[in-house]
Amino acid sequence: MEPQSSSTADIEVLTALRRVLRAVSIHSRQMARSTGLTVPQVLCLRALSLEEPLTSAQLAQRLQVSPATLTGLVDRLVEGGLVRRRRGTHDRRQVHILLSEAGRQRVGQMPRLLQERFVEGFLRLCESERCQILRALDRIAELMGAADLDAAPILSAEDTITDPGA
Repeated sequence: MEPQSSSTADIEVLTALRRVLRAVSIHSRQMARSTGLTVPQVLCLRALSLEEPLTSAQLAQRLQVSPATLTGLVDRLVEGGLVRRRRGTHDRRQVHILLSEAGRQRVGQMPRLLQERFVEGFLRLCESERCQILRALDRIAELMGAADLDAAPILSAEDTITDPGA
């Protein structure tokens, strides 16, 4: 697609950005409706299904969220009976997070995430096109004054991934 005049091009870019934001929002709502969970909660369960037990610090690192954010996420999953916490046997200060049997069953029933579909398609692109997209998105973040914002690679419209102290 050829860039149009500046007034048309800016509208097209803003429209494309809005479509991406709407897709994320719609997907987040659909995920919540179909699973009763937020996207970050689903990612937490999936991370635990791949490797458990994980300490709170390890799980926060895998999800690329702060420990404070993870605590709220895990609290809600514990309340829902999907995960449990267990104190470390050697170091009682460590808290290990494990899937419950109900959590294990839920993981097997989860639909695909929007970011999984995106990554699958993105990886099919040639390397030069992937680099071009990355440069364009970095530039967009810079133009929006968001280049230095810390963000996890989670496509989600929920506030659960936002650090309250940030």
